Amino acid sequence: MQVKIQMIIEQQNETITKEIICLNRLHLAPETLGLTLKESKLITSKIQENMVGPQIEEYIVSQRPCPCCGEVRPIKGYHSLKYRTLFGKILIQSPRLYECNCHSALPHQKSNY
Repeated sequence: MQVKIQMIIEQQNETITKEIICLNRLHLAPETLGLTLKESKLITSKIQENMVGPQIEEYIVSQRPCPCCGEVRPIKGYHSLKYRTLFGKILIQSPRLYECNCHSALPHQKSNY
């Protein structure tokens, strides 16, 4: 028997199907019944990994427009972040955004701190 687990992500009028794992069971035996602990950990970590990427992309798209004028801010570069989850560590490429031109026109206020 062969069991394939897939994940379907629907995002902004786009559907993406990702294969999570393919399990092969040749002979039925007590030790091959259901999932092993190793397989279940692998499945959950792959689901988490495939879910975080599109969530981050969606968040970055929502943060690029300037909150004041709505103009899309360019990206300076990226830096890596290690995000620790219940199901393992995920490496994230976090963009650094330029400040919008409308902010440079505003007078700077001194902080009381």
